[in-house]
Amino acid sequence: MGLKEENEDKFGKVAVLYGGYSSERDISLITGKAVHEALLNCTVDSHLIDTRGGFIDQLVQEDFKSAWIALHGSDGEDGKIQSILNLLGIKYTGANTLSCSMTMNKLFSKNILISN
Repeated sequence: MGLKEENEDKFGKVAVLYGGYSSERDISLITGKAVHEALLNCTVDSHLIDTRGGFIDQLVQEDFKSAWIALHGSDGEDGKIQSILNLLGIKYTGANTLSCSMTMNKLFSKNILISN
């Protein structure tokens, strides 16, 4: 079995989620493209998906197995995208829904850290 076949077994079809609506969209576009190129160079079946619209249908219809979250700002850090991916049964990079939603609120995070 070659590297490409091993990666297909390991990761399946990978959605690189980028862009979105946040004020950090421009940097997310750069990040997403860089991640996509790196994955392709590693023979991973990578596809860029801008989360600005219709991306949930695309994830389902195209049968993605994994997602690389390259979203910046609230789009990728508040737990919403993680919740969607959990509901769809798609594995993803980064922290889980609860961790993201808790740490998005900096005061809440600070109070938890101080209390522990």
